[in-house]
Amino acid sequence: MNAIHAPLQYSAPSDDFANILKRRVRDYFASTGRSPLADARALGLYAFWIASLIGGYAALLYGGLPFWALALNSFWLGITFTAVIFNIAHDAIHNNVFRGKFRNRMLAKILHVVGGNVFIWRMGHHAHHFFTNIHGADDVFNAPIPRLHESMERKFYHRGLMTNPASRSSSRERPVMAMTSSSG
Repeated sequence: MNAIHAPLQYSAPSDDFANILKRRVRDYFASTGRSPLADARALGLYAFWIASLIGGYAALLYGGLPFWALALNSFWLGITFTAVIFNIAHDAIHNNVFRGKFRNRMLAKILHVVGGNVFIWRMGHHAHHFFTNIHGADDVFNAPIPRLHESMERKFYHRGLMTNPASRSSSRERPVMAMTSSSG
């Protein structure tokens, strides 16, 4: 059976580990006096990105702009979509913006504005967090362009990308994004 399609087997962390981790996170926030929720700076950034999204859409629809301005605006909207998805929607889906789920869920619906789906994101993203960096279970390893693990097929365009020194098991350098370790 192909390793990618083999049934996933792993050792779940013990309850002791999870409890220690939760306690350490709580202690960190208690000792620093910081909140685990979005602070005023984060909320200000969210407001900026939402205003940028609305302004960019309005400029496209009603602006009558010359081509170069439309191209620049479209480029900026691409950056704005990314910020909205990976900052606002991501944090809201994790319930990290407001206390309580209702307001977080309402804010997460901004994902629909940029063409996403909260339900699909929640299912896939939570699965990603459950199996983070477990090859064969984490869907980030199915990404078509970045080579995140040495077991992924090497393409011609991977030449010269960042490499992970831990992945150099032979004399030939293997491009692997630096965020993962390939030991094991």
